[in-house]
Amino acid sequence: MMNTIRAGLALILIAVSSGCATTRDVQEIVSRTNVAMIPAESIVQKDEKGAGWKDENARIEAFIEANPTADVTNAALRVRQGMLLAINGQDAYAMMAFEQVKDPDQLVSTRDRALYDLHPDIVWWFKVSNERFDGTPPTDADKEGSGDYAAAQKALEAFRTVCNGLPPGSGIRIYLEEMRAWIAVSYANNLTDEAIAQHALVGGLNRYAEQFTNDDLEWLEKNLQVDTNDLPFLSLKRRLRAKAVVKQYRKVASEQGLSFVELNREAKALLFSIP
Repeated sequence: MMNTIRAGLALILIAVSSGCATTRDVQEIVSRTNVAMIPAESIVQKDEKGAGWKDENARIEAFIEANPTADVTNAALRVRQGMLLAINGQDAYAMMAFEQVKDPDQLVSTRDRALYDLHPDIVWWFKVSNERFDGTPPTDADKEGSGDYAAAQKALEAFRTVCNGLPPGSGIRIYLEEMRAWIAVSYANNLTDEAIAQHALVGGLNRYAEQFTNDDLEWLEKNLQVDTNDLPFLSLKRRLRAKAVVKQYRKVASEQGLSFVELNREAKALLFSIP
């Protein structure tokens, strides 16, 4: 099985409705579910799931049951619940949680709406990320293939569309762009047609690299031998995680006999800035 870095879920800000819902209750749920999602930031095998997710899932259910009219808060909690379940391998229950959002317009944060809009693809990805793809890979005669191959193509396009509408450098944009990069490299690794795999590999790294500034690349080239005291957290997170992403792209290129000659300027700079 291929180990996969799963990008850490940024804190989901939840708007608290009036009535019985309290800020303290919601903050506790957010804090505890963050802990239950921590293993998602590590290189994990499929059976190494987050500790405590069952308790936190039950806590969300109890809160929603006790506060049935807190529509805005509950919608955000359903998104958090869906992510918690997806990360911990409960794909069917994750889909059910997302589908409990009564009205997507009640998702008041850009982050929650983006996760909701992409939830079918996110749930699929967490389900297959450590496995070989099922289905038939695409060929010149069958451009889409079937099963996970078709799902990967759909996910890559959906992520592109949603991310294009997100603020550059925002936490949710960083999170989703990295997830898209992992989907692309996994897709390339599973393909059997060299030309299609080459296109997927280069396209994935090209898109990912566009998220990095010249300052990011200079910092990476210095191999962390710089002062980070004044570096914004999101910038630091993006830079630190880039090493794992690039390492996987190099690994797949080597194993599949692919090349990086078609990379754009940003991707070449990112590739060569990381030892």
